[in-house]
Amino acid sequence: MEQFLNEIPKPFLIVAALVAGIVVILAVNPPYTACQAQTEILQKSVRQEIYGRRGQVMGFSPKVAGQISSCKQGNGPGGCFELFRTLRKVMRELRQFDDSCDADLSGITEVRSTIEGTMGLMVQVAWGDQPPETPEKRFGWFEAADVALFCQLRATYLRLYGEEAFRSFQANVSAGLPGEAPTFENGVCSNCQYRKKAPAVMAPNEVFKLSLFSAPCNRMIY
Repeated sequence: MEQFLNEIPKPFLIVAALVAGIVVILAVNPPYTACQAQTEILQKSVRQEIYGRRGQVMGFSPKVAGQISSCKQGNGPGGCFELFRTLRKVMRELRQFDDSCDADLSGITEVRSTIEGTMGLMVQVAWGDQPPETPEKRFGWFEAADVALFCQLRATYLRLYGEEAFRSFQANVSAGLPGEAPTFENGVCSNCQYRKKAPAVMAPNEVFKLSLFSAPCNRMIY
């Protein structure tokens, strides 16, 4: 073996050693990609919006958690204004991602939890305490800009996680929508503990038609 190595020209050995060293370095430290750069930019730009403390439920930041609480309690333009403004900022940042980086973007847990949590909340807020009377009332108090925001969330979710994941998410949210109006006696809800959910009192296609999920997103400009 030693004799064989002595017969190989030294310049060739030096080049081979350098190539082997480069291969090892690349294997241990893969090259920095454009998608990684975009991911880092996103994390810095929306850190206060979607990144929560370690172990926090849903990964929401304290800022967004407070905005979600206000939206739930207020259930109106005033109560949801700050949350919707935050979501529009997040959507602007996500739209800057190149499609080729979708795999990197979809792997960020906080992005998925933010989209799912807030999109589900919008469906619940638009639905209200009882099923809308007609499909025309499925938007509740939402204005066109609010519906367009929901459509942005929906389009981003479909782009990153696919149709099957969206259908599963839609089914889970729809299963929790109220199917009966609350009844109050002396200011106390007497049936809130056992009110039936929407899927128990109406067909799935009816739930869909009365919910924000049926918004005409293909006709919305956003």
